[in-house]
Amino acid sequence: MLIYIDTKKDGTVISWGYEPMTSASIPVEIDNDHPFKNEAPKTYKYANGLLVKDEEAVIIRKAAKKDAIEGKKQFKSRDFKTLSTPEKDALLERMARELGYL
Repeated sequence: MLIYIDTKKDGTVISWGYEPMTSASIPVEIDNDHPFKNEAPKTYKYANGLLVKDEEAVIIRKAAKKDAIEGKKQFKSRDFKTLSTPEKDALLERMARELGYL
């Protein structure tokens, strides 16, 4: 099966599709049952023409997800209202990083 990926400079996959998304999209042939299609793209790198599972990224992603869940349990919406704007910005930035948006 032919898919197209977009990567960061270090080869980390940031998106994929069945058609090119950008002029920099890379065509990659994978098996129909390749686990890549069912996992987070950021847990793979493109290296030497292959999609390779990045175990370090998997560990970091799991830890961030766990921290985000724990933080959510400890953090109530009313607490957010009492934070100053710089504290809110820092918290929102941390959460975005942990969830992989930054």
